[in-house]
Formats: sequence, C-alpha cells, structure tokens
Amino acid sequence: AGENMALIAQKYGDICDIVGHGSSGIVVLSHKAQEWNPNIPRFYALKVFCHGPESSEIAYRRRVESEFYISSSLQHQNIVRTFELLRIGNDSFCECLEYCSGGDLHSLVV
Repeated sequence: AGENMALIAQKYGDICDIVGHGSSGIVVLSHKAQEWNPNIPRFYALKVFCHGPESSEIAYRRRVESEFYISSSLQHQNIVRTFELLRIGNDSFCECLEYCSGGDLHSLVV
C-alpha cells in the first residue's frame, strides 16, 4: 500500500482533509502545487472505497468498477470529472475526481 500511496501523492499531491464519508467509502481532499506555477494550487477529491462487511471481493470490485465506468463516461460542464481508478494495496481502490468546493448537492438544495 505504501508504494501505491506514494504514487498517488506524486500524481495528486498530499492529503490535507476529509471532506465526506458514507457507507461506501470516504472522500479526502488532496492538494498539489503546479510545477509550472506553484502559486496556483490544484485540488483533487480522492474517494477511497470501503469493503462492506457482507460483500465478497468479487462484489466489491464489481461495485467499484461499475461506479468508475459510469462516472468516467459522463462528460458535461455541470458534472464532476472522474480522472482514474487506482489500486491501494492489494484489496482496495481509490477514485480520483475533480474537486468542487462549496459542499454537496443535498446541502445546496436544502
């Protein structure tokens, strides 16, 4: 897991906060300074998928891959972009997403 986390940190920066959590995982915020202009920060949302207590390895992998394929196929200015699906260790996955500040949709609607 250490090597994979080092790769994630190299590509998407250092994890700086937890921005959400739910039954299927947690979402953390990562920050990376741009090499060409360190004054312009770049933020990413990294969703780390959790195994359910009753789900098998096959069901977990199917759920994660389905979510990734659906979200990465959607392209619209009002939809968060999905960049890639990364393996963490031998049995977990992390999805890298565009970060949009301002909270979640439910809070905005309420």
